[in-house]
Amino acid sequence: TIVLYYLFKNYRNKQGNPFAPVIAVTSSETAEEDDEEDEENREEKKSLKQSLDALQTILLEFQEGCGSVGSYFERISNLSYFEEPFLSFLFCCLLAAVSLVLWMFGLRSVLLFWGVNKFTKKLRDSNPVPTNEVDNLIL
Repeated sequence: TIVLYYLFKNYRNKQGNPFAPVIAVTSSETAEEDDEEDEENREEKKSLKQSLDALQTILLEFQEGCGSVGSYFERISNLSYFEEPFLSFLFCCLLAAVSLVLWMFGLRSVLLFWGVNKFTKKLRDSNPVPTNEVDNLIL
C-alpha cells in the first residue's frame, strides 16, 4: 500500500506539469503536507460519500424504471397467453370492434369525426356544465 501511495503522489504531482521533475521533500515539509493531505482526504471523503449517495439514487431510479418496464411486458405477455381469461377475452372483443370500425370507416374518417366533435363542442353548446363523464358512468 505504501508503494501505491507514492505512485499516486507522483502521479498527482505530474498532473499539473507533465515535464516537471519530482522533488524530494525534507521531513519538516512532510509534516505540513501530511496535515494538508489529511484535510484534502476529509474533503475527498465527503465528496466521495456524496457521489456514492448520488450514484445510489440514480441506480435506484434505474432499477425502478426497469421494474416498471418489466411489469408492463409481463402484463402484455399474460394478456396474450390468456393467463387472465376475462381480460384477454375483453381485449379480443375490443380489438375486434376497433378493427371493424376502422374497416368500415377508415382511419382518416374516424380522426375527422373526432376532431370535428372536439372542436365544435363550444359552438354547439356555448355554456356547457362541466361534468366528469367517467364518474357519471361509474356512479
